[in-house]
Amino acid sequence: MKSKIFLLFIGTLFLIAACTKTQNITSFEECAAAGYPVMESYPRQCRANGELFVEEMVELAWTGFIQCPDEKPEVCTADYRPVCALKDNGLRCIKAPCQSFDAVTMGNDCTACGDAEVFGYYPGECEYRRFVICEETEKGFNITKMAEEYGWDCVDICPGNYDEYYTQIGSTACIIHYGEEEISEWETCDRSSDSCNCVKAYETTDGHKSAEEVQVENAKFRCVPEEYAERLLFRGGQERLDENGESSTIIA
Repeated sequence: MKSKIFLLFIGTLFLIAACTKTQNITSFEECAAAGYPVMESYPRQCRANGELFVEEMVELAWTGFIQCPDEKPEVCTADYRPVCALKDNGLRCIKAPCQSFDAVTMGNDCTACGDAEVFGYYPGECEYRRFVICEETEKGFNITKMAEEYGWDCVDICPGNYDEYYTQIGSTACIIHYGEEEISEWETCDRSSDSCNCVKAYETTDGHKSAEEVQVENAKFRCVPEEYAERLLFRGGQERLDENGESSTIIA
């Protein structure tokens, strides 16, 4: 009799375990509520029954952010309609938020959402988008409102392949990482033109290094991207050659 009761008890446990594992999870909220581990990425993620569910970023909807559907596309066309995809880079932090995603240009929205690590995208190439951390500054500027007005993209933290810097209004902006290797690939110049903003590229964008560590040895005047020139302006001044090759230093 005791053995029958014991077997019945074991069978009940297996039944409960099976039901728990196969419960129908269809969203991040259901996954978290069911007690599955939540990854403190940005946005947060929860995995259940072999599926990954991403927390819906409702607050980003007005900036043009489009979240990928839970069901990934199986076949995509090869037409080029670039998007700036936000892709999980595998970084996890004890304290959220952390730079757990990169912003990567991909061929089209279907290709992007077909990637298991991509959770959403912005239309257009990443280099033409401006990510800012939307929070009120100590100087009283409403960055969220400014982002709406100027078409910037609000994030809680810069993408992992970007560096952050502070602007003259006290806000935090994100810039694609430019190290010495990337800077060395920019064309050198002796004057500015319609196609070249000739600025002395004297430091990298790494925001986690000291002022001495970001200095570029034997810095040269180069045709620099607009956002890089803007960063120099906000940090320590921009040494620029005009259309006649005359040098001037501009400070914000």
